[in-house]
Amino acid sequence: MTRFIRLHENVTLVGSGELGLSHYLDCHVYLLHDAEDYALIDAGSGVESERLLANVTEAAGDLSRIRLLLLTHCHGDHAGGVHPLRTHCDFQVVSSPWEIEMLERGSDEDLGLVQARFAGTYPADYKLTHSRGDVSLGDGDRLKVGNLTVEAIHTPGHTRGSVCYQVSTGSGVLLFSGDTVFRGGLIQLLNTPGSDLGEYRRSAQALAGRGIDCLFPGHGLWALRHGQAHIDKMLYYFRRSAVPPMPQPIETVRV
Repeated sequence: MTRFIRLHENVTLVGSGELGLSHYLDCHVYLLHDAEDYALIDAGSGVESERLLANVTEAAGDLSRIRLLLLTHCHGDHAGGVHPLRTHCDFQVVSSPWEIEMLERGSDEDLGLVQARFAGTYPADYKLTHSRGDVSLGDGDRLKVGNLTVEAIHTPGHTRGSVCYQVSTGSGVLLFSGDTVFRGGLIQLLNTPGSDLGEYRRSAQALAGRGIDCLFPGHGLWALRHGQAHIDKMLYYFRRSAVPPMPQPIETVRV
């Protein structure tokens, strides 16, 4: 059984509900690695996290190598897994200050769970267990994973504290974009607290001119070449009078 997918010499996909790698509620969960140093990008939903942990273990060889967990934002499908994962991994949880606050004490309303359960996106009994955050990164702050430099780019809009992570590697510049921008220049504006079109339009400009080669979003297809073209398409959409297009709901197999 396939437990992970190698996408780049420094990136492995270890979780995805869409692809059946882990529980159907999970976003794409990436493993960033260099020189035996590992960081997870997002944590999945927290439902049946043992499946995700098995994938991470197989990909990394040893859970003790997972030093960081970089959160793009704290919606349930991205952050619900923080609490169960950290019972097995000794990592530091990193995100923007607002998302750290949401992880530690955000209400169901703040986290968009009220609307998501009403819509059937999450089961009626789904809950996010709060967990502590360890490192708050300001816009432009950097950290290291092995010899790789990771830069936090604050992109509020999908949520109030959404953050993308840019990584410079020997074979290109990567962007882990969470739910800020998807392949084809799509965005994800929600009818939930903290999702704001004006903030989205403003913060999206921070992604201009970055020369992104690989785009790794939280859902849907990734781009392994010419990632900046998808970002530029989003920026083009934001110049028009209509709201930029958004992904169609993805039908997942609930197993």
